[in-house]
Amino acid sequence: MSICFDCFADLREYLQNLGLFHMQLGLSRMEKALARLDLPPEPFPVIHVLGTNGKGSTSLFLQGFAAKQGLSVGLFTSPHLVDVRERIRVNGEKLGDAKWLKAGNEIVGECEDLGLTYFEFLTLLAILVFVREKVDLAVLEAGLGGRFDATSVFDPALTVFTSVDRDHCRVLGITAGEIAGDKAGAIKSAPVVCAPQAEEVKQVLKKAARSRGVPIFFLPGMDAGEDFLDLNFRLAREAWIKYRGKKGMKGSLPPNRRQSGFLVPGRLHRVCPDPEIVLDGAHNPHALNALNTALEKKGFQPGRIIFGCFADKDVDGMCEVLERFSCPVVVCLLGERQRADAADKIMHRLGDRARLEDDFSVLAASLEKTKAKTLVCGSLYLLGRVYSSFPHWLESGENL
Repeated sequence: MSICFDCFADLREYLQNLGLFHMQLGLSRMEKALARLDLPPEPFPVIHVLGTNGKGSTSLFLQGFAAKQGLSVGLFTSPHLVDVRERIRVNGEKLGDAKWLKAGNEIVGECEDLGLTYFEFLTLLAILVFVREKVDLAVLEAGLGGRFDATSVFDPALTVFTSVDRDHCRVLGITAGEIAGDKAGAIKSAPVVCAPQAEEVKQVLKKAARSRGVPIFFLPGMDAGEDFLDLNFRLAREAWIKYRGKKGMKGSLPPNRRQSGFLVPGRLHRVCPDPEIVLDGAHNPHALNALNTALEKKGFQPGRIIFGCFADKDVDGMCEVLERFSCPVVVCLLGERQRADAADKIMHRLGDRARLEDDFSVLAASLEKTKAKTLVCGSLYLLGRVYSSFPHWLESGENL
């Protein structure tokens, strides 16, 4: 008997049963699914965003530029913070449940036997919706890696690389160069625009672009006073200029992110002004170091840090950055064994500066009552728990 979703809760349960972190390398399932769903090989122009840090904010900025140009734009990002419906947007708006159900039922009806992963299912759902909505452009953020990521099933109009560094090492490789090699597998026939990269990464990306005969452009290093969000804005702006140039479009663009009016939840996100509470999804040493540098430039000195992370991350590397802060650290235990292992290691590294809190409701209550400047970081999962407790924060506040 085939599956049929009667309500969004049914679809959400089905997705959860697929396994949020389950993955199977290869594009064959996506290719078969697209054929069964009778989707065209190039249903709309695609800007493909890959990298380690900054993919989400760069994708949001690209969506904003496209909207200002008057285009209908589909945006697919990951992960979500609170609700899976955050991942798919058309013209900046989340989809209604009816559209989720219609696309979801079509996918299970035609592709249930393919063994689609969680991410593949959502990628297909986004593609189906974007086709039905007749978008002028789709901005697709890669989930993990590049060569076999589900979003790599199309030949894009432009490929964009944010900063590439070590992360997901068990899957993608140990060194930054190995990781860059996997991500570079997504380069096809489109021009490539890159954030500044370490020399090892730069050479890998240049070699891949050269082998495919496509031009590649690297942004210069960060300007004085620029933070990583500013850099991602500059990357998106440069990418958009190149994309619209190919399409013969013109028009003015905001000169910097502070004049753009764009809000990026979870990145230097000041959700409360007094006392200041800043949420940031930095979840590897490279991102955490960039966060530390950005906060120093902005004169934000936290009175405490709420921190939590996965054990499969570079916990020692992140502790090295945490040790540069002088304030106490509250280590958040979110209940899973993997996170417990990470918490044990952090507690050992930070010693008396650290305090373990295994009851998230206590942390949430402390955020309401805090009198100290607070930084929450280490994991997008942790930020998701915070935003779930204070949902109005997702669309309020400002980026520092």
